[in-house]
Amino acid sequence: AHHRAMRVSQALELAQETVELSRMARGPDDPETLAGMETLAWVYKSSDTPAAAVPIAKQALELTRRRLTKDHPDTLSRMNCLASVYREIGELALALPLTEEAFQLTSAKLGRDHPTTLSRMVALAMDYFRTGGVEAGLTHLEDALKITREELGSDHPAAPYILDNIASAYTFAYFAHDAEEGKQALPIGEEALELAKRNLGPNDPQTHDIMVSLAFAYHEQRMIDKAVPLLEEARELRAALVGKDHRSMIPILSSLGRAHAQVGSLDTAVPLYEEAIEMSKAKIGL
Repeated sequence: AHHRAMRVSQALELAQETVELSRMARGPDDPETLAGMETLAWVYKSSDTPAAAVPIAKQALELTRRRLTKDHPDTLSRMNCLASVYREIGELALALPLTEEAFQLTSAKLGRDHPTTLSRMVALAMDYFRTGGVEAGLTHLEDALKITREELGSDHPAAPYILDNIASAYTFAYFAHDAEEGKQALPIGEEALELAKRNLGPNDPQTHDIMVSLAFAYHEQRMIDKAVPLLEEARELRAALVGKDHRSMIPILSSLGRAHAQVGSLDTAVPLYEEAIEMSKAKIGL
């Protein structure tokens, strides 16, 4: 609950205590201990020290593989966790094979129309884009979009998240590889935001993330008049939820600065960039 509400320090303290107590009471490879380790890795990934998640996620996956089959849901979940951690710290060559394996095994186990399979399909598409596999990435995105709309429908709780990830992937394809398909990000992102506001509410962190993703897509299509108010709204809502100096404010400030700079409003853009840089130095050492 703390993690979802973006109270990372409180979540980290509880996750660490949970793992320590479970190791003492149940043993280092008990299912409860391994589940706690996975949670701890996810929380570290969201913290100011995401690299700390790597040894925890690796050990959780190794111990789980010894106890369970390679396609057990717990094994697949920890495989996905480690891939996500590698992705967060820029180790794409390590993330991609894990993402591929997790997707293939999940698809065989749960079917291609399961929300978990769809989420991993989009994650795989993004990893392909990041490593130059544009055609493979676009194929997976087209499949994910079709299945999401035909099988899940707009009222499914996972729909906003999956659609947002699809839209972000299309934007990434346009941004990184100048793919024409990037223009598809706009209607998909708008649909994701509409569903998030309706299903999750305006104060949910996921709704804010979708706002930022859609604003980035607007920016890439030179629609600054739509990007700026959306980012301002996301900035206000996120600050009210977690405070103005929370790590998650950095991409919002940076995106706002970039949008204002694009239209020549440098007096507005520079302070936003400066605030983002100072916060980055304080929070993640960059």
